[in-house]
Amino acid sequence: MWFEPLSGEVMQEESLPAGVSVSSVLPLPRKDLSHSTAYPFLLIDSAHNVHTMPSKSVEAAKLVEEHPDRFFHYEVDKVGNAVHGFAVKEADKKQELLGLWNLELGSVGEKVVAATSPKHREWDHVPVHIKADASILFKYINRNMLVVVSEEGSSAGGNSTSLNLYALDAVTGHVLHQSHIPGGAAPVNLVACDNWIIMHYHNPRKTRF
Repeated sequence: MWFEPLSGEVMQEESLPAGVSVSSVLPLPRKDLSHSTAYPFLLIDSAHNVHTMPSKSVEAAKLVEEHPDRFFHYEVDKVGNAVHGFAVKEADKKQELLGLWNLELGSVGEKVVAATSPKHREWDHVPVHIKADASILFKYINRNMLVVVSEEGSSAGGNSTSLNLYALDAVTGHVLHQSHIPGGAAPVNLVACDNWIIMHYHNPRKTRF
């Protein structure tokens, strides 16, 4: 359902594709600033099909047609312990996902325990950070950054574990940064913003978080 937030009026209602679940929703930029129509977006289902919503929206279909190489999607698979990157492509007059890259952490004995992306969205207004000594730190502005943390057991066969933190570019799959935390274990909580990542984790060796 599309709602008018001021009045609560239902602007439009449409059924989701049958037999599948929603995997991701990608908002599309609006050219019509009057906001008289329902907000357009791409819906990616669990079968990796791409749906333009509203389905009869000329504005949404035109946006996808004009910029077919600018839509990407990623999935963090905690069951298969892998991260997958996709691009949206057109086939048989409809959009679907094309696999671009994989990060198979399970193949090296690692288990995905947490993932996040930057929450901050005001980069255009604050591109730099003024530090305490009045020097300037230029922020790392990447809307496509993805942070994944995996847990691995001890190579010596003991009970201790360790954590690996990966900062990825979700479009190219490149590893931007990697850190190894000996003795770390789940549960893990993550927050990413600009130039920094905060990770809260448990350390059984030191018996504390």
